[in-house]
Amino acid sequence: MYDRLNTIINSLALLGKNYTNAELVRKVLRYLPMNWDAKKTAIEEAKDLTTLRLDRLMGSLLSYEEEKWSSVPQTTKSIVFKTSASTDDESDDIQAEADEELSLLVKGLNELL
Repeated sequence: MYDRLNTIINSLALLGKNYTNAELVRKVLRYLPMNWDAKKTAIEEAKDLTTLRLDRLMGSLLSYEEEKWSSVPQTTKSIVFKTSASTDDESDDIQAEADEELSLLVKGLNELL
């Protein structure tokens, strides 16, 4: 996100529109989603927005996002008992491996999302 923001800022500067650091900080805070209101208020009250650098703000927001996602409990569905009608151990092992691979794939996709 920071790289994209820098690209936009640099493009605007090339077009002749320059923003001060304080203006950029205010713009970033203004466009945060509603679920970030608590962090936004904390930053506005604790720090002087005229002297706050954009990279420090982005670092603060990224660390908050990391804490936010690490505190969310990860719900995983596990299979405690698996029953099968077949008595062939080999087919059971293959099916168990396939189920395990599928569950790892689903878990990876959930973490990605």
